[in-house]
Amino acid sequence: MEVESVKGDGRGVFTLYDAALFFVFLIVASSIISAYSSYPSDDFTSRKNFSTYCHEARKALLGATVEETDYTGVDGNVVVRRDISVRILLLEQVYLEGRGVPRENFSYHRDIRILANRHFRYNWVLRASSDNAPDLIIGRHGLIDGVGEMLNRMGGAVTSSSWWEEGLDGRVEITLYLYE
Repeated sequence: MEVESVKGDGRGVFTLYDAALFFVFLIVASSIISAYSSYPSDDFTSRKNFSTYCHEARKALLGATVEETDYTGVDGNVVVRRDISVRILLLEQVYLEGRGVPRENFSYHRDIRILANRHFRYNWVLRASSDNAPDLIIGRHGLIDGVGEMLNRMGGAVTSSSWWEEGLDGRVEITLYLYE
């Protein structure tokens, strides 16, 4: 019985080279497209990214926990709050201010400010608004007296993200403003 030897033809080798060349081309093209799409090409893209960052930053800040903070009630007793979210602190302060506890009795704003300053790379203002209490406005450097002062500090390029929350005494709007 005679065995016929078959010499490999070149078509298989060229197919392998063709596939390898196509794979290299695919990697280069993907890299170029990826780099181009991640580069902010215009103001709209930058604003959209800044707005998305603001929205995610608001959610993160409101969900962050303050280890320990306190306030002095109208009766003079100090109430210590431990492991409580920023969201709950804001709602509680707005509610208690609406019930007559003076703003100067709270240390919440200092703890929220320290937490936010550690995590934000932009200037920021956090505002809690309710029909039943004065606006609580906290910024990078502490409490802010009113919306007019808040607007003066922020300047031009501002983005914001708001959330309505059912508080103990009605609805509370919590807004985070970010600006450069």
